[in-house]
Amino acid sequence: MVGAYEDLLELANRSGPELGDPAISAAHGALLEVASLLKGRAPTSEVELGYIDKRAAAVADLVGALRELSLSSSERTGDDLAAVHPDTLVEAREELEQISPFNSVTRLEELIAEARIQRRGPS
Repeated sequence: MVGAYEDLLELANRSGPELGDPAISAAHGALLEVASLLKGRAPTSEVELGYIDKRAAAVADLVGALRELSLSSSERTGDDLAAVHPDTLVEAREELEQISPFNSVTRLEELIAEARIQRRGPS
């Protein structure tokens, strides 16, 4: 999975921010999901391996798609590629947050609250 992630980083950086940034974010999310599941240990069950394999395959498939895009777009200039307005990206992310409100901000807010509770100590 790490090898595919590294390949994705290289390809995403060449793909431009419209596709590259969301690709990196999604792949990073897959790594975080696996890391939080395993907590530094090796997988111990077929269920865990399936969970990991699903994410590794998705990252590898995205690498393949970006590689194909890179090959097909190598003859085109940046002006030929469709640009996505930044506001459109924000709107899309906000729609996703309505479906699945878990994101880095909600996680950071949870950790802030947890730190404040721990700072106060037991009541």
